[in-house]
Amino acid sequence: MKSPFVTLRNGILAPMNEYGFKLFAGIFISYGWTLFGLNLLTILLCAPVITAPAAICALNRVLMKLTLDGECNIKREYWAEFKSSFFKVLPFFSIGTAISVLLGIVIYILLSNETLDLGGYVILALCVIACIFIYLVFTYAIALFVSVDLPVGTNIKNALLLTLSQPKRDFYIVIMPLAITVICALFFPYTIAVFLILIPAFTSLISSCIIKPALEEKILLAEEE
Repeated sequence: MKSPFVTLRNGILAPMNEYGFKLFAGIFISYGWTLFGLNLLTILLCAPVITAPAAICALNRVLMKLTLDGECNIKREYWAEFKSSFFKVLPFFSIGTAISVLLGIVIYILLSNETLDLGGYVILALCVIACIFIYLVFTYAIALFVSVDLPVGTNIKNALLLTLSQPKRDFYIVIMPLAITVICALFFPYTIAVFLILIPAFTSLISSCIIKPALEEKILLAEEE
């Protein structure tokens, strides 16, 4: 008897062609242990910092392939994307990270100021909004980098358009991974094991499932036409 979440494809269990929670559950049930392994591998590859962008793209390549196609050669896709993304996305990640760090410093300074006036609160709010916007662009851009064979600049432009045109999806992309991260931070160091097992693979899988409909409707369909 087939699971309501998975179906048999080419002799292996793979998620059904679904969206939202069914899609997430199907992938998690079918590839749970593999995701744990990929999570640890990605964390290790992020340790040297310079390899972090390629490792994040490699992880997302596997997750987007599973999300869009239901199955993939995980080992081949992971290492192929790691090698191809090593230099391709490094400038984008470097600039985005630098801007995020600067915004984070400004936010920290403002929060440390006990006599913050109205203008300070406005700047603080703008910095927080800018951080959220950068996170959303990053999330969409990574999904596009690993799914669509277009120039980096075109994918960044499409990521900006998706960020501005998908407010409901943006909300879920921000709130769900953020909630998991906040819970892990609040109960640190007891959540170290959870971090090693689930994050970033778990949060990236959530984002992949949320992004899939927009990617299919706005990007992949247009590319086919």
